[in-house]
Amino acid sequence: PPLDVKKAAGSMAKGDGVTEDDASEKGEGGLYGQLVFACFGEGLDPVLEARNAGREAARLLERCLRLRRTVNAKWTNGDVISDLLREEVRKTSKAVEDAVSSCGVAASPLAASASSTLSVPGGDEKNSIDAPTPKSTLRKIKQGWKMLAPVIRGIISPLVSYLDDEIKEKERAQAAEVESTCLKALEKDFIPVPVPGDGDCFYAAAALGERFRKALSEVPYYSNSNYESLLEVHATPSPEVTLRELAKEAREKATSKMREYHHRYKKDVMQSVEQSLTTPTPNATDLRLREFLLEICGTCDAKVLCTPSRSSDVVEVYVNVHATPGIFAEAPQIRALSDALTAKIRVHVCDKESKGSRVDFEVGDSWFSDPPIDVSLHMANSHYTLLLPRKCPPFYLSRFGPVS
Repeated sequence: PPLDVKKAAGSMAKGDGVTEDDASEKGEGGLYGQLVFACFGEGLDPVLEARNAGREAARLLERCLRLRRTVNAKWTNGDVISDLLREEVRKTSKAVEDAVSSCGVAASPLAASASSTLSVPGGDEKNSIDAPTPKSTLRKIKQGWKMLAPVIRGIISPLVSYLDDEIKEKERAQAAEVESTCLKALEKDFIPVPVPGDGDCFYAAAALGERFRKALSEVPYYSNSNYESLLEVHATPSPEVTLRELAKEAREKATSKMREYHHRYKKDVMQSVEQSLTTPTPNATDLRLREFLLEICGTCDAKVLCTPSRSSDVVEVYVNVHATPGIFAEAPQIRALSDALTAKIRVHVCDKESKGSRVDFEVGDSWFSDPPIDVSLHMANSHYTLLLPRKCPPFYLSRFGPVS
């Protein structure tokens, strides 16, 4: 009887009624056989090419499902996925793409041949005859594969994505461990002050750094105050509610500065936009920017947008996107906040060669008062942390009593 291909595909994706024999010649009455029958049609049954193409599709389908069951079982049990299994998934994915791109013609040697063997009723291989493959048969085979393509792809593609994401996560974890080791050297001169990793981490860290700078400037001269006591107060983690408010205010200051003096930040903005539009691995912020540019400017092509004639619109969209809480700060926002706070900002990153740290980015005019706001950037985790100097900055020594 006719079968709803979409319904059968849904059942197959859940594994309902699936047995290991369904892809074999004896299993033509099973779910696989029914699905292939629905795609390739009753009229193709007498044609050997179509029967082989259908069985090839069924075998590939079964191969994908077996791999999915194996990966799911290992994931559920917390087992390590071997390199051999990863390679099998990749080979199967390639086989699927090859079959889909050729609509199954290349997947079946008989279907791909210039001539094929037609079975003679009541005969065997000796009684078979060679005849040209009818074009209508090949056309129906291609149509069948086009119907099956989404089903097969829907099974194998998530496996490939999952294994790729797992590898990326392991690489990220390894990179994060290396970074943590390198940035540990900063603790000799700085006290790290943690902030939540919610996309507002830079703004929260910079706001806490500015609050510390303000506290330093308010200490009376020769007050015999204790720098370590002041440092201890500001190195204590603040409540998340307070940090969210501080981050919101800091983001608003940077956004206001960029809107008021957009020509000052245009170069940095256009560089960030070009990078966001051309990166092969866009993050959530990149995708959001592309969505807004496509809606407002009609395109997200870097070659079209990153031109002098379109720069004003692009800068406006970019600033509006980064005014949203939770969007990770980039170079233009760091520079703008530095100007708004009249404070130098230094970003420390891991230096793998020296197995230590280095200042990767520093902004602020020469007349901005000391001390600078120091933050560390963990690139693997995309997270900023505030750094407070362990020793009192030289400019403020006189406020804490005579210099020993």
